[in-house]
Order: sequence, then structure tokens, then C-alpha cells
Amino acid sequence: MAEYKTSVIVPVYNTEKYLDECIQSILRQTQKEVEIILVDDGSTDHSYEIMCHYAEQHTNVRIFQQENKKLGAARNLGMKYANGKYYFFLDSDDYIKENCLEELYDHAEAMELDFITYDSDIFVEGMITGKRFPTYDRGGIGISEDKIYQGMDYLNTYFLIGGAHVSACLSYYNADFLRKFHICFEEQVYYEDNEFALKVYCNAKRMMYLPQKLYVRRYRENSIMTSNCGIIHLQSALKISEKCLDLLIGLNNFEERLEGVRGVIAILANRLMDQMNHYQKESDLYHNQYIKDLCYFFVSCDEKRLFAQMGLELAFAYYYILGMIVERGYLSEMPNLQEKVSQRALTLRGKIIETIDELMKKLEMIKGSEKKIIIYGTGDIGQRIMTFYNIFLEESVRADDRIVFANTNARSGELYLKKYPIVPIREIENFSISMILVASTRYECEMCELLNQLYGAKYKYITYRELANYSLV
Repeated sequence: MAEYKTSVIVPVYNTEKYLDECIQSILRQTQKEVEIILVDDGSTDHSYEIMCHYAEQHTNVRIFQQENKKLGAARNLGMKYANGKYYFFLDSDDYIKENCLEELYDHAEAMELDFITYDSDIFVEGMITGKRFPTYDRGGIGISEDKIYQGMDYLNTYFLIGGAHVSACLSYYNADFLRKFHICFEEQVYYEDNEFALKVYCNAKRMMYLPQKLYVRRYRENSIMTSNCGIIHLQSALKISEKCLDLLIGLNNFEERLEGVRGVIAILANRLMDQMNHYQKESDLYHNQYIKDLCYFFVSCDEKRLFAQMGLELAFAYYYILGMIVERGYLSEMPNLQEKVSQRALTLRGKIIETIDELMKKLEMIKGSEKKIIIYGTGDIGQRIMTFYNIFLEESVRADDRIVFANTNARSGELYLKKYPIVPIREIENFSISMILVASTRYECEMCELLNQLYGAKYKYITYRELANYSLV
């Protein structure tokens, strides 16, 4: 039996202001068989001195140093030397509640779990503008408590409604499970949690959700979560996209249920699209190795397998990304690669159009019809739909002639994207309607239920989840 029940692995980078609070929260745990592994990731402040102080005072505190290699490398180093039966990842500007490790250990042991996921409180330090912060309270989603899930079943069922998080800090891992499947973090990049989480969910046979807020996450200025997009963010999105797509292609046993994995990758893809569109120093992107690597991946992987696994949403997103790369000349010094990427993008476009035609026939929609498409929902998904609509769906028809946005509680005069009037969903009968697209995943069930209450079978509708995961023909 391991000497320690839990190894708490804490990467540290220039967090001298918060490090005492973080370490003290571990020392105060009701579980006493705890190993604390502090990994200095090339700090330039007094963080290492603080770490040394705790190592001198406490025999269960071990410290390591490395040059700056980012969070993933620091966690990997911690795992290499950890002795606990379970691993817990804690960021050095966050802290945990006193009963955290004991609660997680007891559940993991009693249920023989590969991992257990839980909730977090959050607080925002200072004035941070222009940012939206995720919430980590899943208590109202309807996840079955004390139910044991296979990882993929849980991810497919709950990710798109906010019930599965990729943050490594919000799960407690059986060390033998991670070692068995060689699960570790990508190094030298951000967003490393995404690939790590997919490997965990794809391999876990026994996991559960514990509806307790055991972690406390801090949002502050100049952290990874809040800093403005720099070249490291963009290159990280490129690298992790490539790694996650490779994982998706390699899945052999889940052909019928891929929406969770696709959903994780879609967030990365949409982040990458936004970063490439708004990155200020475009000269960084010409002949960029990370862009080359993603392009090499696309032209060298099994095309049939890739298209079969992607679904419409990912096909849309990566067609757009590849198109940007070619159109803007980021590969201009590599004409052979640029030509291959261009051809792969054209093939992908053809597949998308064929698939849309098939979907429209299935929904009995007529191209060029004057009937309206009602997009029910005005969040980020609605904006995503408009981007792809303008590229693929009705190129010869102006969107504002065909699209009507609706919301459950629309107010008079309200506009979406500063342009499109929003009508209450209860008043759409004033239009001649071709179909309704439910543009939400989090509130999909409630919105579909309302449509059925209001209109029964009068109108055809499709959910964004169905659209996103519709297989390419």
C-alpha cells in the first residue's frame, strides 16, 4: 500500500502572493496521509524561497525545479516522483477546502474509481473586464449522484450541457489508472488539459460525479485564463488541436457516440478560428512551425477515417481554418504543402456540401425557398451558425432575407449581432417557416420541450447537437 493516500501536485510560476494560502490549504486537510509536491517552473519572483521554507518545516513537502516549460511539464515532473495512491492537481494561485482530499479518497476507494470529478467555487480578484468566466457548479444539471459511469458515456451525455469539465484540477485520479494508459500532459503549451481529459474519459471504466464544491478557483489579471491572446496561446491551440484530432481518428470502439470528444475539440477549433482572425502580429504566422505541423497532420492522415470521425461542426471549423492558412499565404514558402492543404480543404468542402444537401432532403427543405429558417437561441452557437451559413448554406441568398432569430424571452427592439431583430419564440407563426434550428446545447431539452408545447408537430426542427454531429457522407 502506498505510504501516502494522495499526492497533491502543485506547479508554481511567479505566484509568491498566493502560494502560502495554497500550501496552507493542503496542510490543513482532514486527510493526513498527504504528499505535497511543489514544482517550480522557472519562477523569477520569491516563489522558490517560499517552497524551500515549507520543505524545511514539513517532511511530506518535496520541491523540484525546472526551467520554464509550462504547466504540463511541471505536472508531468510531479507525477514522475509522486508516491500517492491518488493524484490531485492544484494550481498555485488556488486553494482547497479542508475536507477535500478525505471526501474524494473515501469515495474513490469505496467505489473503486479510476477518477472522480467534483465542483468548485470561484472568485474574481480585482477588476477584470471583457472576460466571461465559467461556473463549476453542476448541481442543477441532473447528473445522477453516486452512479458509476464509463468515462465516454459520461462525456457524451453531459459535456455539451456543461456537466463535464476538462480542467485537470477538477478531478481526482487513481495513479495506477494514469500509469496503465500512459496518460500525461503535453508540454510547452497551454490548453494541455484538453488532450489529458480526453485520454482520461476515453479510457476510464469507472468514474463518478460528486456534487460538492471542494476546490476554490481564483480568476486574476495576467493569469493563463485571463491574459490576452499572444503567440503562445495561438500556437498552443494549433498543437492541442492536432493532438486531439489524432486521438479522435484513433478511436475505434465509439463510432456511435462521439459527441463528447467532438465537443471538446470544437471548443478548441472555435478558439483557434477566433485567435487567427484577431491576432495582431500576422507576421508571426507566416512559416510558423505549429501551423505547418497541423497542415502536415491533415494531409498525411487517413482522409476517409478523418471525415468519418469529424461530424459537420468540426468539418466546418477546420475547413475554415485550412482555408485561412492557404488564402493568407502562411505556407507560401512551401508550395507543395500549400497545394496539398488546398486540395484537402476542397475535398472537405465538397463533403460538407454533399452532407448539407442530404440533410436538407431529409428535412424536406428546398434550396432557394423563401421560407424562413428560425434560429432559436442567440448565444455563441447562433453566431457560429451564421459564420458557416454564409460560407455554405445559401451562398446566393442573403442571410437577412432568410434567417429569423428567436428567443424564449425576447424584448421589443432587441437585436442580435447588432443587426438581426429577435422575435419571441411564441410569435414565429407570423412567418412562413422551413425549419427551426435549436441553437443551444446547455438548454436544448427545455427549448425543445417548449417548442413541443407551443407547436406540437407543426414545424420541423433540428438541434445544434444533431447538426454538429451529423456524419459526413
